[in-house]
Amino acid sequence: EDRKLGMKKNPLSVEEQNSLMHQVRIKNLRSHLLIIPAVSYFLFPIAEAQGVLMDYASWQAVDWWTVARDILVSIAVNDTGFYWGHRILHHPLLYSRFHKQHHDFKHPQAEGAEWAHPLEDALCNIVPTILGPMLLGSHLYTVSAFLALRLWKASDAHNGYTLPFPLSIFHQWPGSLSGEMHFYHHEVNQGCFGAFTLFWDWATGTDVTFYATKRQLAASDQLGRAH
Repeated sequence: EDRKLGMKKNPLSVEEQNSLMHQVRIKNLRSHLLIIPAVSYFLFPIAEAQGVLMDYASWQAVDWWTVARDILVSIAVNDTGFYWGHRILHHPLLYSRFHKQHHDFKHPQAEGAEWAHPLEDALCNIVPTILGPMLLGSHLYTVSAFLALRLWKASDAHNGYTLPFPLSIFHQWPGSLSGEMHFYHHEVNQGCFGAFTLFWDWATGTDVTFYATKRQLAASDQLGRAH
């Protein structure tokens, strides 16, 4: 319980939360059983044209430096695309129509990580995730490892807890954007727009309110203990 995140009480009632989770599960099943296979089918010839190899024999010729390079570059591309796409969708002209759906969760749930408008799915999730591997012509096995890592990170950011290692590896990475920061983003609807790393939030100052809030809470806690 001491790892549970959240500064405010969840504004959704139990009934509202259950109803929303029901919609999320239907959307996730539709996405993973219908939409993603269909998109993968049409991406297959593009991947082949980009030099993406898919067989075990070619995998044996791939060295681990190439795997590490491809995953790190893919993280950087994903982080950049997600940050700026996410930040753009918080513009007042776009937020209510395209991004508000994802913020139905004030206290996010892991299953709700993919609860998003189709435009947001494309702009923030699909394109930034596949762009790096496609540009690099990464082997399919490397792409699969990166996709697993990306899904793990999304679930970790939305599960509502600061999980210990090995359930989470992201709270131990220097410069990694923590679940605490994304939880804050859902609670107050501002700042902390990144996906994997702190870089863009640090570079543009969109993490300032998060750290200021943490300092205020720490000071209030110390004052309360003193009394």
